[in-house]
Amino acid sequence: MLLSVSVAGTVSAQEQPVTQDSAAASPDLATVTLPPAQEPDPSADDNKRRSANRLVEEIVVTAQKREEAIQDVPISVAAFSEQQLQAMGVENTKDLGRVTPGLQFTETAGFTLIYLRGVGTDSFLPYADPSVATYVDGLYIPAQQGLVNSFGGIQRVEVLKGPQGTLFGRNSTGGAINVITKSPDQTTEVSAQAELGNFDDKKIQVYASTPITDTLAASVSAIYNHTSPYYKLITDDLGPLESAPADRLYPDESYGARVKLRWFPIEELDLGLTAYHIRQVGTGSTIGALTQPSALATLLGIQAEQRDYEIHRNEPTKLAVSNSVIAGNATWNLPPFDLKLITGYQDIVTEDAYYDFDNSAKDLVSFFTNNAYNRVTTAEFQIASNASSWMSDRLKWIGGLYYLHSLGGYDPITLEIAGSGVPRIGAGLLAPGVLDAVEQFLQGIPGLGSATPGVQADIHGVLRTNSYSVFAQSDYNFTDWFNLTLGLRGQIEDRFLTRQDVLLESGNGNNDLPLFQYHEPKITQHNFTPKVSLNFKPADDMLVYLSWSKGYKSGTYNGINIYTPPSYVQPEVVNAYELGLKSEYFDHNLRFNAAVFQNDIQHPQVTYVSLVNGGAITFENAGSARIRGAEFDTLLVPLPDANPGLVLTLGVSYLDAVFTDYRNGSGFNEQTGLFFSKSGDFTGNRIPRTAKQTGNFAVNQTLEAGQGSVELSADVYYNSGFYYSAQNTDVARQGSYYLLNAHVGYLYDPWKLRITAFGQNLNNKAYSFSGFTADFGTNVTLAPPRTFGLRLNWDF
Repeated sequence: MLLSVSVAGTVSAQEQPVTQDSAAASPDLATVTLPPAQEPDPSADDNKRRSANRLVEEIVVTAQKREEAIQDVPISVAAFSEQQLQAMGVENTKDLGRVTPGLQFTETAGFTLIYLRGVGTDSFLPYADPSVATYVDGLYIPAQQGLVNSFGGIQRVEVLKGPQGTLFGRNSTGGAINVITKSPDQTTEVSAQAELGNFDDKKIQVYASTPITDTLAASVSAIYNHTSPYYKLITDDLGPLESAPADRLYPDESYGARVKLRWFPIEELDLGLTAYHIRQVGTGSTIGALTQPSALATLLGIQAEQRDYEIHRNEPTKLAVSNSVIAGNATWNLPPFDLKLITGYQDIVTEDAYYDFDNSAKDLVSFFTNNAYNRVTTAEFQIASNASSWMSDRLKWIGGLYYLHSLGGYDPITLEIAGSGVPRIGAGLLAPGVLDAVEQFLQGIPGLGSATPGVQADIHGVLRTNSYSVFAQSDYNFTDWFNLTLGLRGQIEDRFLTRQDVLLESGNGNNDLPLFQYHEPKITQHNFTPKVSLNFKPADDMLVYLSWSKGYKSGTYNGINIYTPPSYVQPEVVNAYELGLKSEYFDHNLRFNAAVFQNDIQHPQVTYVSLVNGGAITFENAGSARIRGAEFDTLLVPLPDANPGLVLTLGVSYLDAVFTDYRNGSGFNEQTGLFFSKSGDFTGNRIPRTAKQTGNFAVNQTLEAGQGSVELSADVYYNSGFYYSAQNTDVARQGSYYLLNAHVGYLYDPWKLRITAFGQNLNNKAYSFSGFTADFGTNVTLAPPRTFGLRLNWDF
């Protein structure tokens, strides 16, 4: 999941004077960031202090679908401007986890899996619903494969913690990531970024925005990234160990462009059109080490691999994803209220994917597809109060309608069992007894028992969704120090499998043989997600809030089944309780935000991977789970007069995330690695991919130097470790680790040119970011080792 950041040419909120009326009349989520209308312009001394370091910047967010100062929003929000992202060394979305307490990014088979405060999704299917919703300029992005937030021209990124079911809708039970890109206006802006690093790392970004006429403006963003694999592929099935051909491990590449048009024919009307296309190709998390082979794998001659950067494979491993989006928005500011419409169509296609399921150099089981997709059409209509609305001094409100239609799945994904290995088996190149073992494995699958090695089965699983929602939220100020927020969203959703069958390929050019065909009924789901928040301001720079909210994650079908009918998976429901504090002290030189919370989850959806159970990737429901947690983040300017360029940041999260009822769970025997179905008791186990403690500490120093400034930054990230499965086996666990990152940069102000030398994972820690257990054992993918390079940013 890539978030490309272009840092040149940012205009801070303090440099944009604005009246109260103009701020209230500008609800466009993609417009220029405005300072809070109710606050006076900073003093000259305050401006000087804030300009001394990029981290000290007033942030305005749209966490409640309107522009507000982040410290005035009764939601736990981590927000970062474009300049702040670079100052913290954040280059992509996964880096957000390093600077946001409680946010965990992992991957599996090219799918990005996000957990926020212990709530997330560990399924890697094209139509699998995330638990942390992602939005780009107000457009919901539901797909997890090849998920791209944006490229170039970032205005800010917001991470909203806890269920956001009222305003951000379906499947935001963990929270939401809200990305706002720059919109073109009457100002010309051109910026570029280039980067070189080890592992043949090359990155280029350009962003340009210009007015075309007095009422029409356009912008263009483009990106190209290339990184060579840090894994070394070794094969030993054809004799002694030797380096594999160079094309077996593909470099990770992404390239694309985005075009935005903005037309404002009259002062009250703002129209926008956005189109972008991006393609990602590479190896990524589709490959890793089989660190713990099962008894089945051992029987077939597969040996354990070291937890290092050398792997054994016989299949080319590759993932190519194309993402095309066209979106439109319209905002009309009327005297009594504002109207807004956001529409979009997304076509996310896995064009080419190969996965070696046995994770070894043996030619046993693999998957490939060139047609996994998720096609999504959405429309959202909003009506919101403004400065001219009735009781606008006390009452703020928003309401609207939302529609989603999606069609996604595998059409097909091909399962190959010893497909290209028949001649090699006949030549005796596999261990004695392997052929018998493979045939025994095949006989365990109904319908394939009479088949011989070399079979290919096409599995089709396509899910259609139609979702309709209505929502409303209001904030009423009873006094200057007490505010009440009430919200409600109602949703009706239909889901059904348009196709679910398995065909046996004939291999002779004739029609394939139908093995299994399933016809499951349509399911209709109704839900309501309310929100109540009591908000208190005991002092001008302090906000205390107490909230209860509900989140809903849609029920679904297990659509990738082979010889068992697709089963229905119940919806996941989250009730969240939170007590939060937002505060600033010492003339805004210390910011301290904290929260304690509890999430009660009914029927959490959990994933396991097993072919012998009748499906490749399968959901099941646990009974219940509970997450109790606390977190805080702070920003300190310790010497505002003597050294205003020195800034310290600290963030810490603690999560006690456990299953309170998970009987009849499915998993793998810890001694043999063989699958068992619905006979395990995982009650009391920790929720997967969720660390008990995470924390980050950073020191950032900016110093004047000649006609520019030097920026020095170092940060440490700590993760206490987590399990990759609900079974909590030690073989599928990432232990505790810390990462050290640093950069030094120089900005030559007359040219607006910044050059930065950076290093990530300077302590060279070998830690994983992907892992899962399947029939052949536990597979683990390590994150990149130490990386370093040079980055150039230029604002023309």
